[in-house]
Amino acid sequence: MQVGWAGLAADHDTHAVKTAASLIEIAVTNSTEPESSHADDLKASAEHMLRGNFHLENGDYEAALAEYTRALEYDPKSWVAFLLRAYLYQVQNENRLAISDLDKTIELNPTVEAHVMRGVAYAFSGDDDAALKDYVTAARIDPGYGNIYKQRAYIYLRRG
Repeated sequence: MQVGWAGLAADHDTHAVKTAASLIEIAVTNSTEPESSHADDLKASAEHMLRGNFHLENGDYEAALAEYTRALEYDPKSWVAFLLRAYLYQVQNENRLAISDLDKTIELNPTVEAHVMRGVAYAFSGDDDAALKDYVTAARIDPGYGNIYKQRAYIYLRRG
């Protein structure tokens, strides 16, 4: 049931907003629609990830973060959503948060990209040993992934 919330929200009349809120509550309470299936949750998660990507591309990091987090509410085992949110955190220099999401990504699906990203986050956090471990693991997963060697070289150069 659609109440026409957008039209009422534009109207600053408090009574109209309270009435709309009551109608929404009644509609939800009396809903006969079945609960969403797992497939519906996966679809909703994907839609939120796409919205997050749109916001990320347009520099609206707050909206992107909200969308990626919402995607994880629908599918808490989405390694892709964790990876995307980790990337957003890295863009914002929030390495601790990126590492946390990358830990979860790797737990769910240990891809070469996730290990390289976590290695970068560790390196920017000053933990070169942890970064090198991730780069070694990434090289074992895919020795042809060229970015690994460049990232390791940065650490070796920094160490002298």
